Amino acid sequence: MTKHPQCARGLDLARTAIQAQADIIIAQAPGVATLDVDAIHDMRVASRRLGMALKIYAPWLPARPGKRLR
Repeated sequence: MTKHPQCARGLDLARTAIQAQADIIIAQAPGVATLDVDAIHDMRVASRRLGMALKIYAPWLPARPGKRLR
C-alpha cells in the first residue's frame, strides 16, 4: 500500500473515525457482560468498522504504532 505524506487532515480524520468506533465498543461493554443481544450486535458492528477504519486510514497512520508502547 502506498504511504501518503503525514498530513494533519488525514491524521485527524483517522483519529476521529477510530475514536468513534472505540468509544462505541467501550460503551457497549456493560451490556455485553450481561449478554444483551443488542449490545453484542452493536459492539460487533463497531469492531468491524474499527477494523475497516484502520485499513482505510493505514496510509496516514504510523507504520508501527504499538512499538512505541513497549
